[in-house]
Amino acid sequence: MDEGAPVGPSPAEEAALQATETPVGSPEWPEAAPRGNDRDLPPLEDLVKRIPPKTRAAMDELFRANFVTVKRVTLDQAKS
Repeated sequence: MDEGAPVGPSPAEEAALQATETPVGSPEWPEAAPRGNDRDLPPLEDLVKRIPPKTRAAMDELFRANFVTVKRVTLDQAKS
């Protein structure tokens, strides 16, 4: 084993950790709150207007697809 390489927990330590974890759906981990009527929600456009312009621009930059090039791929090219 390499010196300084990270070492994970032993099987016994892993079993002990899993025994202490709270499973989803248990009383300590309630399910999502029931949703009300969707008509109670404001229109999406109103919510978007609440986001500051700089933040919207950053979100657009970070989370939108940027097309760099377009190529036609034939079925023969895709197989190879």
